[in-house]
Amino acid sequence: MIDEVVAWVAIGAAASLAAMVLPFRRGVAGIVLNIVACVAGAVVAGLISTLAIPLGRPHAGPWHLFFAALGAMAGLLAVHAPRVRLHLSKLG
Repeated sequence: MIDEVVAWVAIGAAASLAAMVLPFRRGVAGIVLNIVACVAGAVVAGLISTLAIPLGRPHAGPWHLFFAALGAMAGLLAVHAPRVRLHLSKLG
């Protein structure tokens, strides 16, 4: 179980690093926010996936990692959606 959680954290950290190429840089606070949102989303989605696909099943590992990646993207979207919406409302 520990290795699964470490993998989810690694996927969240990788997603946050990939998200830093987006134009949503807000200094150090933005970097920390990206990392926290992606890691939290990956871990939560990984835990939810263990409810749907138990850890003891063969070939379940890749599915848990897939759900962790989706959770990392969802966490990032949840953090940046209000900023994008605010920016778009100021434009028009």
